[in-house]
Amino acid sequence: MPHSAKAAHPLKGKTALVTGSSRGIGRAVALRLARDGARVAVHCRSRREEAEEVALQIREHGGEALVLQGDIADLGVVAAMFAEIDHWRGELPLDIVVNNAAVHGIAGSLDVATAAAFDQTIATNLRAPFFIAQAAAERMADGGRLIFVGAIAARHGYPFDPAYAATKGALTSLTLALARHLGPRGITVNTVVPGVTDTEMLDAHRDNPDVMNWMIGETSLARMGTPEDVADVIAMVAGPDGRWVTGQAIDASGGIWI
Repeated sequence: MPHSAKAAHPLKGKTALVTGSSRGIGRAVALRLARDGARVAVHCRSRREEAEEVALQIREHGGEALVLQGDIADLGVVAAMFAEIDHWRGELPLDIVVNNAAVHGIAGSLDVATAAAFDQTIATNLRAPFFIAQAAAERMADGGRLIFVGAIAARHGYPFDPAYAATKGALTSLTLALARHLGPRGITVNTVVPGVTDTEMLDAHRDNPDVMNWMIGETSLARMGTPEDVADVIAMVAGPDGRWVTGQAIDASGGIWI
C-alpha cells in the first residue's frame, strides 16, 4: 500500500472508545480518530443529543459510530457500557481506549470540600478509568492503545480543586504501572496532559480578561489551546507512529509554565 494511503487512514479497521466525547477534548478526539479511519464509540454522561451529533458527523463522513450514555462513576454503568460495545464490535477487538471523562470543580478547595464531593471526584476521575482499563485490556488485541487524559494541575500547585489535581496525578502513576503490565502484549499506555484549553472548563473565567490574558501569557506558544490541538497529540499516540511510546505523561500544553 502506498505511504499516502496509509497516512490518510492510519486507523482503518480499528475500534475505539472515547469517554466523555460529547463535547470539548473528547469530542475532538472522537472526530479525529474517526477521520483517521477508526470506528468510534462516543460516550456521554447526560448530553445525549450532543453525543448523537458527534456520531452523526462521523457517519456523514463515511465512518461508524456507537453512542453510549451513563455515569461511569457507577461501575454497573461501566459493565453495561462494555456489554454494548461487545455487541457492536462483534468479533473485532477493541483497539483504542481514551479515558477522557472527568469532573472538575466538584470538591473545590480544601476548606470547602466534603467527603461526598471528594468521593465523586475519585469515583469519576480515577476509579472509573482504572476499571475501564481493566475491562478494555480483556478485549484488546496485542498492540492496542490505552490513553488517559491528564491535566497540568497535577504538575503545579492547584489549590482551587486539590482532589481533582490528585486524581490527575494518580493517572500518571497508573500509566507507569499499566505500561509495565501490558507491555509484553505490545499494548502502550500513556497519559496526554493538556494545559489551558478552550473548553467549558474555562467558562467561569471568560468574563475576566486579566485571568484569560494571564493564562495565555504563561503559555509559551502565546495562545489558548484548542481541543483539536490535544486531539492531534492523542491521535499520534493512538496511531502506528506511537508504537514505541509507552509509560509517558506527554505534554500537550503549548509549553505552559516552563
